[in-house]
Amino acid sequence: MKPTSLASLVLLLSACGGGSGGGTASVPDSTAIPNDSPGGYWVGTDGDNLPVVALADEDGLFYFLEGRFENSSGLLSVSNGDSIRGAFSLTQSPGVPDPTEGSDCKLDGSVSERNSMTLDASCKALNGQQLLTTLTFDYDPRYERESSLAIIAGNYDYAVGGVLNIAEDGTVFSQDDVTGCITNGRVLLNNPDYNVYNIAMQYTGCSRLDPAVHREQMFGMATLDNSVSPERLLIIVTARIDDSTVAVASTADRL
Repeated sequence: MKPTSLASLVLLLSACGGGSGGGTASVPDSTAIPNDSPGGYWVGTDGDNLPVVALADEDGLFYFLEGRFENSSGLLSVSNGDSIRGAFSLTQSPGVPDPTEGSDCKLDGSVSERNSMTLDASCKALNGQQLLTTLTFDYDPRYERESSLAIIAGNYDYAVGGVLNIAEDGTVFSQDDVTGCITNGRVLLNNPDYNVYNIAMQYTGCSRLDPAVHREQMFGMATLDNSVSPERLLIIVTARIDDSTVAVASTADRL
């Protein structure tokens, strides 16, 4: 069965199609160049030699986990084998002002599947400020770790508050007895061959987070980092609030 996509956390789509009789069946072009996958845990630097980290799935949905574009997300597409393009809107954490917040950004470059990726980023802010930089990434093989609800299930020391429990059915829950912070959510598989999960989260009464995100349904990605001990869960979720996209990035160490 095909893994559940992130969109199914929001709604179910049904599609139907038909064909017309009397036509001639198309023949696949045997000379077509297969496109490289943008999927990966990508680690690199920007034009100022500052670190940048991104996580992308096989369909091109990506999140910046670290760096100048941290917490921003968008979509990448590949054509002609290795040409890659994308777009995203620059997102900041709630309560953190930034003159480039809301910038519309475009990405152009090339990708070598499971090897490297170079992206020229061009962002234009609402105030007219423009940002140009080149992102150079190396592929990190931690992406190729298999994923399952059984693998991610367990208890984690949650940076937002309390002990985060992920049950084997994907249910997420934590409650901080000191602050009263409550987190509810659900994890779904993205692709069992790769170390990326889809996740939905809702926060209530969490003093470490901006009040704007409380009770909002937030959606995003998670991945397990087993390059450190104890193993660390990385979570990033976003929501559209008052015509702006806000993000919450958090970590949780396995207990």
